[in-house]
Amino acid sequence: MLDQLLSAFANTPWTEWVAFFTSIIYVWLASRKSSWCWPFAIISSGIYILLCFQSKLYADSALQSFYVLMAVWAWGNWGKEGSSIKLIVQWPYQKHLINIAICLLVTLLIGFILDTYTDQALPYTDAFIFCFSLSATYLIGKKVLENWIYFIIIDLIAIPLFWNRELYVTSLLYLCYTIIALDAWRKWRKDFQTTRL
Repeated sequence: MLDQLLSAFANTPWTEWVAFFTSIIYVWLASRKSSWCWPFAIISSGIYILLCFQSKLYADSALQSFYVLMAVWAWGNWGKEGSSIKLIVQWPYQKHLINIAICLLVTLLIGFILDTYTDQALPYTDAFIFCFSLSATYLIGKKVLENWIYFIIIDLIAIPLFWNRELYVTSLLYLCYTIIALDAWRKWRKDFQTTRL
């Protein structure tokens, strides 16, 4: 099995490797609240639009298209001088409950559509990742502290999804995302608590 895995990594197209490294740089810079994260997000998501479509992960391909647009928006949003968006904020739990309920309803709707009308692989799992990632990306653009909790859950679900589609490097990427998101949650929470004192 190890030989098969090493062979799969060796045969991974260079485009997936570029997407992997630019994605890692994006999340690492985002965890440090650097606006330079967004150009790397644009590059990695641009590549993943095609890779996900080729792997019959249509919702994820659409998600990557959204990421490109959100990265452009967030890049401008984070760069505003004197903008309150530079400060980390926290949502009340009621707002999160509403957000989660909406995401779950939309997940079921999109999952049903993909399952019924396309040859989408793992439609409900991909729809879940799509919906919650849209929400979490909006939250990171607004510097909402809890975005990292959303991303940790999304990343843990994405690892087996991409493994199933034989995108092994991308599966590894989501494992790295999980580790970075855990560290970012810790750092952002510390920064948030410091600014409240």
